[in-house]
Amino acid sequence: IIVQLVGMAIGTAIFYLLGNTIQQIPSSDNFTLFIYILLCNIILGYVFSRSKEIYHHLVQSELKKAVNQRTKQLEEALAFKTMYLSNMSHEIRTPVHGFTALSNLLSENWDLFTDEKRLQISKEIYNNSERLKKLVSNLLDLSKHSSGKWKLNLSQFNFNQLVIDVIDEVQNLYMFKKHVDIRLDCKEEFAITADYDLIGQVLRNLFANAVKFSSDEMGILKVKIRKVKNDI
Repeated sequence: IIVQLVGMAIGTAIFYLLGNTIQQIPSSDNFTLFIYILLCNIILGYVFSRSKEIYHHLVQSELKKAVNQRTKQLEEALAFKTMYLSNMSHEIRTPVHGFTALSNLLSENWDLFTDEKRLQISKEIYNNSERLKKLVSNLLDLSKHSSGKWKLNLSQFNFNQLVIDVIDEVQNLYMFKKHVDIRLDCKEEFAITADYDLIGQVLRNLFANAVKFSSDEMGILKVKIRKVKNDI
């Protein structure tokens, strides 16, 4: 704009210095060029006059887009935390129920149980306390889940033995009030590599819910372990 204004000033000065006369009629090409330059000046003037408004509109548009994207991320994180806390509360109920049930069983039948049975129940109470401690530790490490830094403690173990241990534990926790027979059908043993505690917790929830939602009458829960291709 400054260059154009300077050009107009110089052109006007030369026009008057030459005697303020027009030597010849401008040609159609010059007239077209004049109209073209005039339109360019009008458009440039309009754009520069609204540059601040256009800039703010673009900034607000980008800011709104960034806010919407961040809001979506926060909503997803909140939904994840809500789901995690809901699942964790369910996970915590299992060992807590173990404390209550086993302690009540031990206190009410102390004189009826042998020392071996008392020791067995005491070990079950200890195992439940250890699981609860790990669950609470996982709950305190919730930030690791959100940031994607959660690590699995992988190890190789006998899957069949884990199933047997969980069945024995469930029978000690729930079977004194229900008549449910758990039958294990496994033709071969399997060694798997996974997180022992997490797989055990999944199995405990599975068996505990199966017993919990079974009728009080005599029932049978059949557990079959089969190998399908490379997976159990």
